[in-house]
Amino acid sequence: MDSFPARCRGHITNFLNQTYILLFAAPFIMGWLTDVNQAFVGISFPMLLPIFGADHPDMVLVMFAYVSGFVGILLSPVHLCLATTLQYFKASLRDVYKIMLAPAALVWAAALLALIVFRVIL
Repeated sequence: MDSFPARCRGHITNFLNQTYILLFAAPFIMGWLTDVNQAFVGISFPMLLPIFGADHPDMVLVMFAYVSGFVGILLSPVHLCLATTLQYFKASLRDVYKIMLAPAALVWAAALLALIVFRVIL
């Protein structure tokens, strides 16, 4: 049987992993569904406020959540620019996603790297 500090460490690690997943998933899904910056911020950020810190928000966590929502907007099939482009150029959504996925992943990876450097390592 594990010692008490080892069990506590496991629970804290599990909580942090779930927190970071929530910081990504809530804004990303809201951005993907609503396709509007103000909407994903207005819907997901109040839910994330206890994680950010109400009095003195942790700007690294806010940045990571915002970038996650912005990437959701970029990949949203209802994004007006994307829908217009698909219709005007008679392009396939699959082909456009092949082009867009790498830059969107790069933007999100940069935010993830900042999160890891400033919240995990330092």
